[in-house]
Amino acid sequence: MKLTAQLAEAGHELDREYKKRNVLEGVLRTQEQVLVRTLNSMLLKESGPAKFLDLILNAITHELDAHSSSVWSLDPASGLATLEKTVFNGNPLTGLSQLNHPLGGRQGKFKSRLFAKAVREGPVLIEDVSRTSLLEPVIRRWMRAQKVTSLLCVPLRFGKKVVGALNVRGVNGGFLASKGHLVYALSNLVTLAMTMSRLLEHEEQSVTLRERSRLASEIHDSLSQSLSAAVIQLEVADDLLATDAAEARRHLSLARSALRLGKEEVRRSVWAMRPLALEGQTLPEALAQLASHLNDGTPLGASFALRGKPRVLSAELDSNLLRIAQEAVANAIRHAHATRIKIQLAHSARKIKLTIVDDGEGFKTTQARSNHGAGMANMRQRAERIGARLSILSRQRRGTRVTVTLPVPGA
Repeated sequence: MKLTAQLAEAGHELDREYKKRNVLEGVLRTQEQVLVRTLNSMLLKESGPAKFLDLILNAITHELDAHSSSVWSLDPASGLATLEKTVFNGNPLTGLSQLNHPLGGRQGKFKSRLFAKAVREGPVLIEDVSRTSLLEPVIRRWMRAQKVTSLLCVPLRFGKKVVGALNVRGVNGGFLASKGHLVYALSNLVTLAMTMSRLLEHEEQSVTLRERSRLASEIHDSLSQSLSAAVIQLEVADDLLATDAAEARRHLSLARSALRLGKEEVRRSVWAMRPLALEGQTLPEALAQLASHLNDGTPLGASFALRGKPRVLSAELDSNLLRIAQEAVANAIRHAHATRIKIQLAHSARKIKLTIVDDGEGFKTTQARSNHGAGMANMRQRAERIGARLSILSRQRRGTRVTVTLPVPGA
């Protein structure tokens, strides 16, 4: 008898293990089907990673033959829940278009007893949505209108942190009770997709901010020189109007040319092109041209000197060195009211040194951020971008010296 009982218990244990194995195999098979369906949709629709969450939700809803699925985000600090996305009949819905859900959209944040219970205890199954106190009356009315009868809420966890919840809605009471283990297993895929989506959003925001910073820097640098040159020409023209109209017109023409150059530089900055001054010429030639333009029809005295044998640099190095020179010159004209500006580019075995010296009013170090803020910040950012060291020495009424020291690549 004892042996018979032992054999019977062993048989029951094998049966339980067999059922567990079948359940596990079913879960893994469903996960595989969801992933295959998602990947096929990405290939057929040529969708990128940003659509991964939409496609995962759609695949889960289809595989479970559910009424709809939705993702909520949770704020653990306040306990507020927000309906982010719903999938119904293969269509991902966001904002206010989520099946006319009363809490659709960002303004739908609310305290949820259902989610609070799911966070505390794990997945929550509601077999009859019309008779539960876990759902607010407005949600129950909405579900009855949608013919939804059952609901399974699974918390989405990233490590130990709850980041949201997955809701799967059914149209018959016993439907979700038999598939709860599948929903729980598939929720991991939703967490993965949700995390990827957020990372992509952060990356896009970061790229946007970097691009805005680049454009602001490019436009500021390119316009500073052109506008400063145009202002000087206009001032000279104004002084000559009463005595020499022909010469005044010449200076007005030079001002127009400077403004056209600024317009073209802005266009090139927007399209991330090389500075116009570097089209068809080297950096030393562009710096020499910069000094020449300053001398043309203005009271300024500008010069350029080249020391050593010039190297061929990358487009990025050329562009940033020229922009720093343009910014330093613009500051000397606009802020320091300089009358003499010297630009020097020196090449040695181990470094390249760009120096801009003016005889302007100079400034105290404490004034640099307020009076020269954007320009100096741009110069520093450009120097850091190419691995150079920027030095700015200035004394009141004694002028300013800007030095950029760039180690020779490979030296």
